[in-house]
Amino acid sequence: MLVKAAPGLKVPMEHNPKKYITEDTKDFAMPDTPYYRRMIRDKSLAEVPAEESAAATSTKAPAAAAAGKVPAKSKTQPADADPGPSGDKPEGEKA
Repeated sequence: MLVKAAPGLKVPMEHNPKKYITEDTKDFAMPDTPYYRRMIRDKSLAEVPAEESAAATSTKAPAAAAAGKVPAKSKTQPADADPGPSGDKPEGEKA
């Protein structure tokens, strides 16, 4: 379940009370436990619908890629990559 803190609140995480969920942080994926259900019931946390969160990330991703903030996936093997069990270098490289 995705949750977000209510405005003006800092909600301690279940197993790490020194770490907080705030309204400024992005939506957190939390396990569906009695602790988080209780925080939602008393309005300290708000459950974010999965569609809303997915739509927000899908609209931000193309814009970030266009701005050059998302590195493109490399189709070639890096030079320092493990050559594999046979010890051979990838095609096109000399030994």
